[in-house]
Amino acid sequence: MHRCPFPPRRSRRCATPRRGRRPLSTGLTVFLGWVFWQVALANRASRAHPVLDSGTLLIGIAAMLVAMTAWIAAIGQRLRRG
Repeated sequence: MHRCPFPPRRSRRCATPRRGRRPLSTGLTVFLGWVFWQVALANRASRAHPVLDSGTLLIGIAAMLVAMTAWIAAIGQRLRRG
């Protein structure tokens, strides 16, 4: 088992990042799956010269950046409180 390097009163600081990894890893997995799907759709539409839809791709990247910013802010709030 992983031991926290902080004294017992700070053990919550070690638990917070470990708890917060699941939403980040889930979000990244969904995002990368979505990007793969976009590439597959582009390849199916035109095998000779596949082109990704830039607008859809930018919306997806922006949504992922917003989600990651919210995740970082939530982790920061938990660390400041604890």
